Amino acid sequence: MVEERFGIRDLIVVGVFNDNPDENGVFNPRTLGIVKEFSEKIALLPGIKEVRDEDVASVATMDNITGTTDGMNVDPFMETVPHTPSALASLKRSLFANSMFVNWVVSQDGTGLLIMAKMEPGEGTQESSAQRIAVYTTIRDMEKKRRRLEFFPANDA
Repeated sequence: MVEERFGIRDLIVVGVFNDNPDENGVFNPRTLGIVKEFSEKIALLPGIKEVRDEDVASVATMDNITGTTDGMNVDPFMETVPHTPSALASLKRSLFANSMFVNWVVSQDGTGLLIMAKMEPGEGTQESSAQRIAVYTTIRDMEKKRRRLEFFPANDA
């Protein structure tokens, strides 16, 4: 059903978590840097569909669309990793100001962010299966180098 309606058969979801109150959950340069790094690296993997920026969706790749008196503004949530307390607070405010992103891109408690990536359609061949395994393995290896990440491949099962 998801494949028929949205053209998505295989989706990879990577959760990045930080529940350390001293670091303001995920709203700190270290954690946001991980999200940006992973988003960029995942987009370059063979087998990841990246026709549009939204095909690898995270706070590092998505736009914040806000209404204005003249119409709307479309600005990236995070072009670069914010480092100042005011820039970090602004990012947090922007994400939580739009209920569409809460419990989708950012957890309600501010301790988790997701990276979602669409995979190219599998053809059931050994080559496409090997490519998928390589994507999973590469992301798993990236995850092992970082603390407090979880890897969730999603499929039709």
